[in-house]
Amino acid sequence: GAIARAADADKDQSYMLAMLDRQTIARLEFPLGELTKHQVRDLARDAALPAADAVESQEVCFVGVGGYVPFLERVAGMSAIPGPIIDDGGTRIGTHEGYWRYTVGQRRGLGVSADGPRYVLGTDAATNTVTVGPRELLATTEIELRPFTLNESVEGAHLEVRVRYRGRALRGQAHPAADGLRVTLLDPADGVAPGQTAALYRDGRLVGAGVIIGKDV
Repeated sequence: GAIARAADADKDQSYMLAMLDRQTIARLEFPLGELTKHQVRDLARDAALPAADAVESQEVCFVGVGGYVPFLERVAGMSAIPGPIIDDGGTRIGTHEGYWRYTVGQRRGLGVSADGPRYVLGTDAATNTVTVGPRELLATTEIELRPFTLNESVEGAHLEVRVRYRGRALRGQAHPAADGLRVTLLDPADGVAPGQTAALYRDGRLVGAGVIIGKDV
């Protein structure tokens, strides 16, 4: 068995299933994969199901009002810990209240003054440091995945790569690298961070995936 993109591109969940192993995939069925959300709602109305007009869930819906930052600070016991904001040259240009409040690619809410827009390039939990810089420094052309899983050989194949849910498909190729998998992106990706999943597709089929452990720009 294999996982492929759903007929409804707006509701495709293949990225979220990307790290499943073959044994698990073989036991799965996706009865709605050939239908759009609109068609599913019509069928639910015909069957008089109360979920036919249910409100759509949005983003990380379980975290509640305010988004993930208040959720982390409320549930995980995190509290404000001041740390440095540095530019891409290592110069301190500001102060933040906790690295977990920032995500790679973020522009708003940085509270720094610079000669042009600045984006979060990376965060360092060990030093509680946030690094910012111009958007062009977000562009990534090489990523390494570990652990990773493959459903078929991908070496040298022309692939489509997604580095986030609902992210656009990027052209790429994959090759073994030490105990990981190195992916070269022909279309540079913005906002790539360690810990994200990279999903690999070929002709619409999910053929592999892995956790990003590093990147080269």
